[in-house]
This record gives sequence, C-alpha cells and structure tokens, in this order.
Amino acid sequence: MPTLADTNVLLRSLQRAHPMHAEAWRAIRLLKRRGDLFIVPQNIVEMWVVATRPVAQDGLGISPPAASAYLDRFKRFLPLMPDTPEVHEQGSNS
Repeated sequence: MPTLADTNVLLRSLQRAHPMHAEAWRAIRLLKRRGDLFIVPQNIVEMWVVATRPVAQDGLGISPPAASAYLDRFKRFLPLMPDTPEVHEQGSNS
C-alpha cells in the first residue's frame, strides 16, 4: 500500500541525537524497500521550514545549503509525487 511519508519522521531521521532517530530511519528503509513510501511537495516545504528555523524557535538550525542538500537526498531516495487531489483521495481511503 502506498504510504505518504510523515514530515516529522523525515525530520527525526536528520537528528542523530534525537531518541527516535534510529527508529525513524528503520521505518523509512523498511517502507522504501517495500516500494511503498513517497513524498509530496508539502513534505519539502515543511522540512525546509523546520530545518532552517533556529533551534531557539523549535527548529533544527540547519543552514540553507545543508538543508537543500538533505532535501535533494530525500528527493533522490523517495519518489516525489505531485500534490494532486488524487493523492489526497488515496490517502483518505487508507
């Protein structure tokens, strides 16, 4: 079954010191191996906002160039599906 990646799981996979880091990566790899995991443009926007926001404001404090590199890796690693009404309908039927 196709699964839309949760942005929080993707963000946890970037935070090596976070207690959920290893579990986030395990989930991502498992669903990727099954061919079931994808992202949409909204994931990219949310990740950028949180990744580049200062730590003092509940962000990750990652520089824009580093955040861009992380996002490029995710886009190469996971299929980027268009943000269409069909994607939303599929998600609400699961």
